This record gives sequence, structure tokens and C-alpha cells, in this order.
Amino acid sequence: MERICTWGREFVRSPYFDKLTEEQKKKSEFVIVSFSEHMYLTHGLPPEKWNEPALEDCCLNTLPAEMVAGELYFRSLSPVLSAFFQFLAEKRLVKRASVLAEKMRELDNQVVERALDLEYWNTEKRVFVAALEAGVTATDEEMDAFLDSFRKNPPASELLFRGVGTVERGRRK
Repeated sequence: MERICTWGREFVRSPYFDKLTEEQKKKSEFVIVSFSEHMYLTHGLPPEKWNEPALEDCCLNTLPAEMVAGELYFRSLSPVLSAFFQFLAEKRLVKRASVLAEKMRELDNQVVERALDLEYWNTEKRVFVAALEAGVTATDEEMDAFLDSFRKNPPASELLFRGVGTVERGRRK
């Protein structure tokens, strides 16, 4: 992660970063760090071993399933990572980074679609989002109570699995 942070500091001073929208720039650190963490922790790959199949799996399966993030995060994922990979390619920091940039551009619409589709969310993400929508905050005792209630009485939380009450495109369904 130290390398990623160093590269990120260089990236924000590059023309690749300058081409991003203001919203994408604001999300860039979170996008790059969360992607890198998931590639390493979930897929076991440090940057020098990043490849197209792992990139696709991470962006189409892992991140939509696990990341509790708004739509803007997922809409920023492809443009930010594409720009970051182009930067890495120019600096020769990651082999095949230009191929990763192209692959990321190909995945753009799929990433957003999957992130908004509850079918791709894991149970933990569904429970967490439902808790947030119920007014429970992650820092208080209510989260523990909510999770205990969910574990003891899963049918009471069946709305999680039908998608009722989820946030989509910034509005409640």
C-alpha cells in the first residue's frame, strides 16, 4: 500500500489526473486504494501481478459484492482506474498497465450495472445497507442490536433479499 500511496501522490500531479472530472478527482484516492486493497487481500495480487482476469473479477464481482459505496464511486471506478493505469504505463511501474486501462474502459457500464443490482451484493453488504437505511449508524450500539436481530430472525429481514428499501441512484425504491 505504501507503493500505491506514493504512486497516487505522483498521479494527482499528472495530466491523466487533470483529465478527470472534479467528482472523479474527489473519488480517485478512495477508488485507487480500495481497488488495490481488494486486488491484494481478496485476489492475492500485488500491483506487479495485476492482470486482466483478476481486474475483471475484482471490478465485476468483488467490488459490487462488498463495497458499500454510492453510485458515484462505481461511476468513477472505470475513468479513475483507466487514468491511473495509463499513468502507471507511462512511468513503466506496472507491466501491461496500458492493457489494464483498456480492459477497465471495456468494463465501465457493467461495473455500474452490477453495483446497483442487489443480485451481486453479498449478505454482509445487504445487511449493512439495510441497517443504514433503518437509521442505524456503524458507530453505535444499534448496529450490534440490528445484527443480533438479523442473526436471530432472518425472515424478519427478508426485504434485503427482495431489494425493497435499498438505495438506487440516490433514491429509495
